[in-house]
Amino acid sequence: MSFVWDAAPLKTKQKVKMAVRARSDPFAFFAAGVAAGIQQGRNTYPSFGQGTEGYAKRYGSTLATGTLSRFFGSAVYPAVFHQDPRYFYKGSGGLGQRTWYAFTRSVVARGDNGKWQPNYSHILGSMTAGAISNLYYPGRERGVGLTFQNAALGIGFTGVGNVVREFALRHITHGVATYNQGQKPIPTK
Repeated sequence: MSFVWDAAPLKTKQKVKMAVRARSDPFAFFAAGVAAGIQQGRNTYPSFGQGTEGYAKRYGSTLATGTLSRFFGSAVYPAVFHQDPRYFYKGSGGLGQRTWYAFTRSVVARGDNGKWQPNYSHILGSMTAGAISNLYYPGRERGVGLTFQNAALGIGFTGVGNVVREFALRHITHGVATYNQGQKPIPTK
């Protein structure tokens, strides 16, 4: 995440570091735990079973898919497509405008050239993680459907996470200079 609207693009090494840092954040483990709990409650992927073993399988597969998605979507593909994997805090505009902006950043990215473009990196990262997840999900649940389901979940959760970034993180993040407040409001005539 960047509170600096016109921040310089990241170098490849910085993109990799950011992806590693994001996946080692305790919140990533917490989020995987919540997702696995929801899957357990709904008996998603029934071949995993129930109880501690079923929950552990769901947790491990959710964490693995998220890690793969982050690695490909925030490091590998951004280096290939020259896209910035950061979320750029908008911080100005109405509630609806900021919510729409935040949610759509899962499919729209800033290129290293500073221009907005389709977020090939995140979309392909989610698709790649969804495809690889066929290796470790139970045989009955594998296939194209699993690939697209996991990709859609990854893109959707990122959109929701971006809304949280837009409205909540600025208030709890320390050390952000007051002049780094996201996009400068456009003056009205």
